[in-house]
Amino acid sequence: MIPNRFPDSGIEPEYNTADASLWFFVSVYKYLEYTGDTDFTREEMIPALREILEWHEKGTRFGIGMDIDGLLLAGEPGVQLTWMDARVGDLVVTPRDGKAVEINALWYNALRIFEELSRLSGETEVSVRYGEMADRVFRRFGDLFWNPGKGCLFDCIQGEYRDPAVRPNQIFALSLPFALISGEKAVSVLETVERDLLTPLGLRTLSPADAGYCPRYEEDPVSRDKAYHQGTVWPWLLGPYITALIRTRGTFGKAQAKELLEQIRPHLLEAGIGSISEIFDGEAPHRTAGCIAQAWSVAEVLRVLSEEGIDVPAGSDLDRRSFNGQIFAQKRSIKARDVASETILVFVKAPVPGKVKTRLAPALGAEKAAALYRMFVLDLLLTLHKIKVPVTVLYHPERDEDLVRVWLGEGLEYLAQEGEDLGERLHAAFSHAFDCGAERLLALGGDTPDLPGSLILEAFSSLEEYPSVLIPAIDGGYAAIGFTREGYCPEVFSGISWGTNEVFRKTLVILAAKGVQTRILTTWQDVDTPRDLDDLVKRLGRSKLCPNVRKFLKNEEARGS
Repeated sequence: MIPNRFPDSGIEPEYNTADASLWFFVSVYKYLEYTGDTDFTREEMIPALREILEWHEKGTRFGIGMDIDGLLLAGEPGVQLTWMDARVGDLVVTPRDGKAVEINALWYNALRIFEELSRLSGETEVSVRYGEMADRVFRRFGDLFWNPGKGCLFDCIQGEYRDPAVRPNQIFALSLPFALISGEKAVSVLETVERDLLTPLGLRTLSPADAGYCPRYEEDPVSRDKAYHQGTVWPWLLGPYITALIRTRGTFGKAQAKELLEQIRPHLLEAGIGSISEIFDGEAPHRTAGCIAQAWSVAEVLRVLSEEGIDVPAGSDLDRRSFNGQIFAQKRSIKARDVASETILVFVKAPVPGKVKTRLAPALGAEKAAALYRMFVLDLLLTLHKIKVPVTVLYHPERDEDLVRVWLGEGLEYLAQEGEDLGERLHAAFSHAFDCGAERLLALGGDTPDLPGSLILEAFSSLEEYPSVLIPAIDGGYAAIGFTREGYCPEVFSGISWGTNEVFRKTLVILAAKGVQTRILTTWQDVDTPRDLDDLVKRLGRSKLCPNVRKFLKNEEARGS
């Protein structure tokens, strides 16, 4: 376990926390995402994370441990274990023993993150085991925590009792790297949080409609502690709220987030100059309280400005004075890193049965065909991760962004495809990426799960000498197309009969007519038909390629289907 607090007096650390060790998984995941430091992660972090999970499975201090249904239990009488940890003498003000909603969102993320890290380190069996545990948590969470009466999530499950208090903890089921809910339920949770908890400076800790609501943090220490998590506004919660907002509402959500962050500006000159306070009263005028400069209040604003790409005008009060300029210095450096000179554009469809792999559906069934497509893309992304080339996922349709994010996880750039047909969507993606500073781009589909990393790297190497590159497909299309900024030829994306065996030939004709030299690489086979799938199985043989596809096919074979 990771301690909750190191007392100043030098006595033993205090371990009364169910979330610190789980947040550590998210921190490692973010560290790897930002640095790409696989050696340190593999050698130093994975052993520590493995030990944490093993102890959580067996059970550790304060009743923290995995229950028989796969969810995480935590709690002993008189001990506060979640971030809502106010205590007056022996009285825990906000008792949340049992299965707290954000603790189980973190538990699910810990399992998913370790699944990913194990796969990246070559421990396929370990990865499969933790993936199956995560799948079980995902299913059980949806059954247990959904509150149909209020259209949101229960805050805590205590035996047979489901706490219906509307609190901000449910937002983490939407905002963490691996979301537990999406679609209409995510929209409903977000709307409930906005209606009952959102203020210009953060989220209330309890709905005003609740009988226990205490909006003012004032008077003696006992009174203050009783209000601490019973209605008081915490600005650090703006971070997860904004992440959930943008995931759920896309571009419109980002505009809302920008407006919300602008409302913090007056406070930056109010208490700790250039900083954000710990808490505010639950009701207007939201008087500031607690410490005048709270680390996680500042950190979460920094995070969403950096990670979510929210643009606040340079030269504004925020830019000049907030956090001594640290927000925008960090934001600019991260943005510069994200617009890489070489980027892979991966075009995917939301894995909805009946909408993907339709030519496989007659043989496999629509559900299994869609599930197999999910594995195709996961294995392709695994290859791309190994060769360490930045990836942008172009998804379609736009309304299914949440579904795609839950499927593929965080650590990727996501953009909705724009245009009526594939040609328009390809052109829009290339144009956008070049406008953002890319020098060499390669576009792939999700139909070639075993496309070798060496061939992809060869394509990028070719773009150092040629303005364009193609990896032909056996069926007459192409598995990949790439351009340099100077050599980009948008005409190849118009006047093409997509999905026919003429795509590759017509593309070459257009490139030749425009005088664009093209490097043609090894032909590869995409997987659209049952025969293509049979060929893929033969290519995989006993290799370790495509672990997700092989696991799926093995499971189907075991079921006799």
